[in-house]
Amino acid sequence: MTMAAQTLVEKYLEFTKDSLNWCAKESEESTSKVSNAIDSLLKDTARVSELSTESLTAIEGLHAKLKVHFESGASVEDLIKTLQELANDHDEIKNVIHPIIESLQFQDRLRQNLENIEKMIPCWLKHRQAVPEGASAEQLRAFGENLLNCTTMKEERDYVRGHIDGLKEEEEKESVMLF
Repeated sequence: MTMAAQTLVEKYLEFTKDSLNWCAKESEESTSKVSNAIDSLLKDTARVSELSTESLTAIEGLHAKLKVHFESGASVEDLIKTLQELANDHDEIKNVIHPIIESLQFQDRLRQNLENIEKMIPCWLKHRQAVPEGASAEQLRAFGENLLNCTTMKEERDYVRGHIDGLKEEEEKESVMLF
């Protein structure tokens, strides 16, 4: 790769990282807006609901946990775990909590996808520099394995396998996703 092309690709990598960080921030802000809307809904639900006193107390606890989470910047995984525990403890409010969990899981998956794309670009650059005139099938498989190592989700790995022949399929595992 010529020096000009290398510089262009490095600038593209920097731009891509900045763009991905912006997308992740926008996604987190959208989740915060959803949380605020849910907060309003929870206040109205508490006022007109026929839920038990115990469930209303749980909803107030949910409100407090959401507020603390978004003010502290705690991890999405921690909040999902807390919400799942709360839903398991209070059957009456599962229908309120599960849409929140699904929204948070979507945001977390999007964040992971963006972070993994950011990891794949340097992998591609390194491979491209090592093989300036094209790649053999073995070099391409090695590149594919490196890309697979940058991923966290099966869907990402399946996508890589769809474009690079010879990569091993992974064993099916039981899904823990709620949606």
